[in-house]
Amino acid sequence: NIAYNVMGNIDARGKAEKALCATFTEEQKELFEKKIEIDNLQKNYQQLKTGTSQKEQQEGCLRELLGEYHRMQENLEKQLNEKNEEVIKLRRLNLKSVLASSPVYIKLLELCKHNRLNPDEKRMFSSEEWNMLLQEIDIASLGFVERLQKKYEFLLEDDIHFCCLVKLEFKYSDIAFIWGCLDVAVYKRSNSVLKRMGVSATKKSELINILNRI
Repeated sequence: NIAYNVMGNIDARGKAEKALCATFTEEQKELFEKKIEIDNLQKNYQQLKTGTSQKEQQEGCLRELLGEYHRMQENLEKQLNEKNEEVIKLRRLNLKSVLASSPVYIKLLELCKHNRLNPDEKRMFSSEEWNMLLQEIDIASLGFVERLQKKYEFLLEDDIHFCCLVKLEFKYSDIAFIWGCLDVAVYKRSNSVLKRMGVSATKKSELINILNRI
């Protein structure tokens, strides 16, 4: 089943990120509980009289707990860095390969081919099909479309579509066939997108680099 295969790839990617997040959350909880334990011990320690054996004993316990707390902090920071690196790797897995069996992505490829071979009989992607494609891209990339919209809030709907096509590694000439326009219009769109992102309009390669960092 084609749809099942696509969703299986997407689901595996989502589960991998959730597992990483769950581990990190558990470490956070343990660190928080350790901090409460230290705070309570410090309050009790301050109420004890100086020079008593009980205060000296609690001082030793406090030092031990603080050392353990700092080690847990360092371990948590290390895990966070590793988690971030792992999530970035998951997000950067080749999007085309994940969507290779997607009906809407296959339809996009067929439309591109049809418009290339039949310039007088151009077909267009419907709004519903665009929405389906963006939805699948967002799931497969662990939220690329959502992150793009949040980071660059001045992008128009067609800008988002364009960025997704670039992310899917379509050539500008292919994007022209998909949109049923001239190549020059696609290059103008690229420049407009970069300007709305607050980046100087330069080469296409710079746009794909920006998109791959999102």
